[in-house]
Amino acid sequence: AEEQTTKLIDIKLQIGRTGAVTPVAVLEPVEVGGALVSHATLHNPDEVKRKDLKIGDYVIVKRAGDVIPEVVAAITSRRDGTEKKWILPKLCPCGEFKIVFNQEEKVPRCSGGNDCQIVKKESLIFFGSKNGLDIDGFGKETVEALIEKGLLSSIQDIYKIKKEDLLSLPLWKQKKADNLIIAIEDSKSSEPHKLLCALGIRYVGSRTSMQLVQSFGSLKGVFSATKDDIESIHGISSSVSDALIDWKESKSNKRLLEDLDKFGFEISKDVQAKGGKLTGITFVITGTLELHTRQDLTKLITDNGGIVTTSVSKNINYLIVGENAGSKLLRAESLGVKTINEKELLDLI
Repeated sequence: AEEQTTKLIDIKLQIGRTGAVTPVAVLEPVEVGGALVSHATLHNPDEVKRKDLKIGDYVIVKRAGDVIPEVVAAITSRRDGTEKKWILPKLCPCGEFKIVFNQEEKVPRCSGGNDCQIVKKESLIFFGSKNGLDIDGFGKETVEALIEKGLLSSIQDIYKIKKEDLLSLPLWKQKKADNLIIAIEDSKSSEPHKLLCALGIRYVGSRTSMQLVQSFGSLKGVFSATKDDIESIHGISSSVSDALIDWKESKSNKRLLEDLDKFGFEISKDVQAKGGKLTGITFVITGTLELHTRQDLTKLITDNGGIVTTSVSKNINYLIVGENAGSKLLRAESLGVKTINEKELLDLI
């Protein structure tokens, strides 16, 4: 990991798709580990207080591999009295709702929940992202342009977009518009676990989505399950069951599922549980692979009943390591997660 010194110009708030409010350091641009860094995460307000960070401080910034840069510490000896203490604003940057702390959580949230305009935007971006339905061409810029034009305010609106809507956006031409219309249409045949993950329900990531759909057979089955049914699945916590039940009890979410069914998503279709030697085993892939493309290796694992997720945690079973593996390998080693190569994976099948 490389460290550099720079100045903390400001602390801004970033709102995530679940309403989480994260302080972000705005820095005088500095090169750290081969990349120009102008922003760094501060995780939560407690972290700002614990590190005694003030606006105007000179700070030490660290970056390791492809990890998000972080502010390590303030250099208090360089203070000249012009630095300002940062106080968490009372209002969310959306301007409509208060920032609140829920129960014992360290991370504050926008009290508006899904009514917060920033949460809505982030949820739409996530829905079309690689971790969601991977709708090619439906990224941040497209989402923001469609919202600005008044053409997009809900997931349902994605499936009502017409070619002429896209051609009304700045710099959009026929081919680009055609490609997005095709990508949106193709997304309707996404696997149920991908759709469940794309809905952005708190605590329900790709691994949990796959487990839920495999356990209950369909999306309809997942949303019909009771709290006890959900918690009976190995590795699924009460946080997941509470989040799912809260989500499905909302009238607007019930309507969303009905509408997605009408658009052609397979909400009720039973997914054949894939038996196989990798059933119940979770993998993460990192580095450059020798024998397969990442897509082919992912398919091989899921065809044999395994689960592929993107982040290393103590809940995964194996990290598959290719050439030039980065921070995921370091994290796996620190957590004691077993690492294997492609050939060793094939031996498991």
